[in-house]
Amino acid sequence: MNHKHAKTLSLFFQHPISNNIQWNDLMKLLQGLDAEIEFNKNSGKTTVKLNECEIILPKQTHKFIASHKEVIELRHFFENTGYIPSTVKG
Repeated sequence: MNHKHAKTLSLFFQHPISNNIQWNDLMKLLQGLDAEIEFNKNSGKTTVKLNECEIILPKQTHKFIASHKEVIELRHFFENTGYIPSTVKG
């Protein structure tokens, strides 16, 4: 994981919840972690598999991740896959 990926990952663990996480930065982070990413052309949803965990992301219609709920779901996904920034205690 490079510095840019680590910075993007840390955005998912910020308090208060960040509302400026770009979809493209998320995709680059996931690619950098060698996640399996599958785009469903019919539904527009994205399935991500990483370290035996899976998340289905809704269709993206904006440049930024659309909701706080989605950020929290991704935070839990990263926790479950073992990717937690070193700045997060716990």
